[in-house]
Amino acid sequence: MYTLRPYQQDILSKVRGHVAEGKKKILVFAATGAGKTIMAHDIIAGALRRRNRVLFTAHRIQLAEQSAEKFKDFDMGYVQGASKDSSKPLTVGTLQTIINTDMVAPNVVIIDEVHYGFESNMIQSLFERFPDAIFIGLSATPVNERGFLLDGFEAIIDDYQTVDLINAGALVPFDIMSTPVINTVGLRKTGESYDECELEKRVVKEDINRSVVENYMQHGCNKKFICFGVNKKHCKALKEEFGTQGYVTEVIDADTPKKKREKILSDFSKGKINGLISIEILTAGFDEPSIECVILATKVGSWRKYIQMVGRGIRLYEGKTKCILLDLGSN
Repeated sequence: MYTLRPYQQDILSKVRGHVAEGKKKILVFAATGAGKTIMAHDIIAGALRRRNRVLFTAHRIQLAEQSAEKFKDFDMGYVQGASKDSSKPLTVGTLQTIINTDMVAPNVVIIDEVHYGFESNMIQSLFERFPDAIFIGLSATPVNERGFLLDGFEAIIDDYQTVDLINAGALVPFDIMSTPVINTVGLRKTGESYDECELEKRVVKEDINRSVVENYMQHGCNKKFICFGVNKKHCKALKEEFGTQGYVTEVIDADTPKKKREKILSDFSKGKINGLISIEILTAGFDEPSIECVILATKVGSWRKYIQMVGRGIRLYEGKTKCILLDLGSN
């Protein structure tokens, strides 16, 4: 169904080589835009031909749904919420529902965006629950919250990173402009989130947000964009400021209802919306290749999150030659 690029064929060959050697836990470390779901499709096809049972899991409903759409040519069951069909050779679903669903033990388990919740009991419980299965973890940023490589894998494939895929013509290059508009240095932090009260004083200000919009107008070339803000209030303020210049934007956060989110993403894909504004809900698994500009209107607290954010704009698209990265947080 999908045509594999040479680097994808190479990665898959190495996965199968490790399996042939008897290794049961394999980590595929491949850049954002490398086509991990397409590679998963090929792994699934091969496993099903051998009459194996396969489980594919993701940490978010949106990711599970996107994957299920790409796997619809298989005999597939879907496990999410009230839907718990795990009787088919292939089961796709969210990690949170799968761990609470009885099913026949799979021979192969593919975990998308494996870095999310890796240290939680959810993924570890899958290892314990299906001890005889082959586990393949997929991630562009396979590190934990402290920045260390995920532990517990017997083989790691990490031959193709962003620069390699840009050089191979599989991703577009960056055109980067960095200026310190958002300054959150020195603020108190809890995990990767900055103190809300301090942010209201420093970030949600008209002059700062006006500068974000002006930088986009000067350097963003009116390209379709995704903008990452500091918190919900900041995202709302950015939307209002973009609106004063005639730009149509929408904010998507964890509280955006599913139907509304689907409508926003559809309108964005069709070009009815100039830009999306978010905190981090769109940092992983959001695939809209027509994005040509990424705006970091925030200080990013981790390498993992940074890589996921900037990767939203480098997928290939007709007529697209580069991704404009506006780093306004001195990242």
